[in-house]
Amino acid sequence: MRLRALAATTFLVLSCGACGSGNVPPTPDPQTRAEIARLRTISEAFRSITVELTEIGKGQDVDQVDSFAATLKYVVRLNNPTANEHLVIYSVLWQGRSFTPAEICHPDAFQRGDWSDRLLASEFLEPSESRTIPNVYRPFPSCFDFELSWSTVFIEEIDGVHVTMNIDQRIAELEGREYEY
Repeated sequence: MRLRALAATTFLVLSCGACGSGNVPPTPDPQTRAEIARLRTISEAFRSITVELTEIGKGQDVDQVDSFAATLKYVVRLNNPTANEHLVIYSVLWQGRSFTPAEICHPDAFQRGDWSDRLLASEFLEPSESRTIPNVYRPFPSCFDFELSWSTVFIEEIDGVHVTMNIDQRIAELEGREYEY
C-alpha cells in the first residue's frame, strides 16, 4: 500500500512538471543541455578572467639605432582563475601624438597628428594560469617619434563568443524561459 502511495505521488509530481505547470521549464534535449553548459562555462570565464596592461610606452628603435623611438613596447598580464582552459582574444588600444622633425625625416615619411591604434592578440590559457606577455609593435619609420596620450586593454572574445553577445540571455532562451534584465 505504501508503495502504491509513493508511486502515485511520484507520478503526480512528474506529470505536473511535464505539463509545464509552475515555473520549471521543460528539460532541453542533450544537445541543447551541452550548449547551455558550454555557455555557462564561458559566462563564468567572462566574469573571472582578467587582462591588464601593466606597462606601455615608447622604446628604442628596433634596429637599436640611437634615434627617435619608433616602437611601442607594452606588457599584458592575463589571468585565468577558472578550472577550464580558454582561448582569449584581447585588444590593446592606445592613442598618441606624432612629432616628426622635418630636418631628419624624408618629406614622404609617415606624418600625421593624433591617432589611435588597436592591436589584436590571442592567448590560450590553461586552468588557473596567469601569464605576462611582453610585446613590441613597430608602426613607425625610424625618424618618427610619438607621445603616448592614453592606453587600455580589454577582452574581445572567449572561446569564440564575442563580449557583446548577451550570454545569459541566450542561456535563458535555450532553457525556454524569459530573461530578466
